[in-house]
Amino acid sequence: MMHIGPEKGAILTGALREALAMKQRRRRESDGDDKMETGGERGNNEATFLSSSFVAVELGSYCGYAAIMMAREYCQARLEALFSSDFNEDGGLLSNMNFHLFSMEINREYAEVAREIVNLSGFEELVSVHLISFDGYETNLVDVISSAVQSREREGGNEVETTSNPVIDFLFIDHDKDSYKADLCRLETSGTIRKGTKVVADNVLFAQIDDYIGYVRKRQEGGVVKTDTIPCRVEYCDGGVEMEVEEDGIEEQFGDGVEITDYLIDP
Repeated sequence: MMHIGPEKGAILTGALREALAMKQRRRRESDGDDKMETGGERGNNEATFLSSSFVAVELGSYCGYAAIMMAREYCQARLEALFSSDFNEDGGLLSNMNFHLFSMEINREYAEVAREIVNLSGFEELVSVHLISFDGYETNLVDVISSAVQSREREGGNEVETTSNPVIDFLFIDHDKDSYKADLCRLETSGTIRKGTKVVADNVLFAQIDDYIGYVRKRQEGGVVKTDTIPCRVEYCDGGVEMEVEEDGIEEQFGDGVEITDYLIDP
């Protein structure tokens, strides 16, 4: 098992900041277009959805550390925006954003630990951990994500369209390395990944997830996404990963990479 450390944490939270900024820009554009169409009054179109929700999804909760890191980063970004000179433009939008991270985990013990850690952190209003299951063929990942997001929207008093799946704004993939490509494709097919979605995939080089890298590179060639591999290192690991030890007794940090993919159009 490999863990997020300071170097990868900076990459992950930086990508989240970018996704938040992109959502704000899209909201401003949608609000402006909507007001033009309705003579200055906000209509009931995409702007309403964009003004209320930021859906972040994590595949692989483990102990909940990365989820807490992302929730803390959102709070920090919101605080900075509230006290910025551009509050009316950025702070107001970010403060009204209904941010929530839905963390998916297939291991029941890990899920229980992650929930406890999230509760101890005080971020339980921003992060929820959800158990998924495997039927021998595939997991119920898409159904669990859809149900979790719709339930939260109802709790917030929002109308929910049950005939379509919710759109993911930010996706962090850090679960079963053999499932990266398959689960990304399933989320694309379900419609939960759309234009504007940002996807961050960990361990793509160290774990040699070549099928995933090849897939997003092919998507880039087709103009669907813009994708880049950010070089980094394996920072922490347990008994599941063997680390070479140099003569001075210091563990060698293996090269790794985080793939960051932005969807330019609907897949």
